[in-house]
Parts: sequence; structure tokens; C-alpha cells
Amino acid sequence: MINPEQITRKLFAAVDRHDLDAVAFAVAPDFRMFFTGQPDIVKSREQYRRHWEDFYKDHPDVKVRVLRVIAGDGKAAVELEMKYTVKNPHDPKRAKTERLRWAAFCSIDPEGLVTIASLENSRKVKD
Repeated sequence: MINPEQITRKLFAAVDRHDLDAVAFAVAPDFRMFFTGQPDIVKSREQYRRHWEDFYKDHPDVKVRVLRVIAGDGKAAVELEMKYTVKNPHDPKRAKTERLRWAAFCSIDPEGLVTIASLENSRKVKD
């Protein structure tokens, strides 16, 4: 029996560790990711890996923390917090830290792979 909470926690723990192999193999080959109300930005396992590879290059200090999960029946709603540095392109010495809260709505297939993730940026978090 699959455990959607455990599966999504494992996926986002791999994202937090910057473990591209674990991130890629936690999702189905035909994985899709999109932001609510927008077209798919990722349409395969390989694109998802490249998405995070590029994000890590731009934000090597990114940390992802799972705040809570509501799961059942092959689905999971995950509240996440991401924290990373955003560099000022005009003045590299003036960087700022961003903290964002996200909601990820995931579907899990019978093999325990995440098949779809819909993301909603809920808000910036002030320190």
C-alpha cells in the first residue's frame, strides 16, 4: 500500500538535499508540474530534473521545508517553505533572502511515483 505523505515528504527532502537523482526518480516518467491557472512548465521526469538543476545553479543555498501534509487515497496536499538568496543583477553585493510558502497538490500512482504537481505560491514570509 502506498503512503502519499511519506512519498511526498521523501520527494521534497530530496529537493532540499539538492539530490537530483532522487528528485528525478521520485516522479513518474510522464510527470507534469504546473502553477495553478498556467500551462504545464514541466512535462517529464527529465524536465523536472533540469528545472531543479537550473534552480540550484541560480540559488545554490535553497532550502525546502515541509510544514504539513494532508494525504490519502493517492493524493497529498503539502505546505512548503522555500528559503533562498536572490542576487541583485546590478549590484552583486546587495542580495536578499526570500522566504516563500507554497502549496503543492500531488497525485501518486500505484507504483508510488508522483505523477502530477500543481503549485500555488501562497505568500512571502517576513523574517
